[in-house]
Amino acid sequence: MNNAQKMAIIIIKLAKEKGVSVNKLVLESGAGKGLLDRMKIGQEPSITKLIHVADYFDVSLDYLTGRSDNPQRL
Repeated sequence: MNNAQKMAIIIIKLAKEKGVSVNKLVLESGAGKGLLDRMKIGQEPSITKLIHVADYFDVSLDYLTGRSDNPQRL
């Protein structure tokens, strides 16, 4: 499992915790419709797309990318 796949798991987990569908997440965040599908096969997303998702969930990029267990922004 590569980094993109690990991030996809984190994003899906956040969506479940917030009670939003993956489709709603990608549309409302502006990250783009195929984001998670591409990440699941290992394609790294752009930093801009990650920022959109982090902003949507109000979490740090470090948390979203698996570099921290703390979701809070500094």
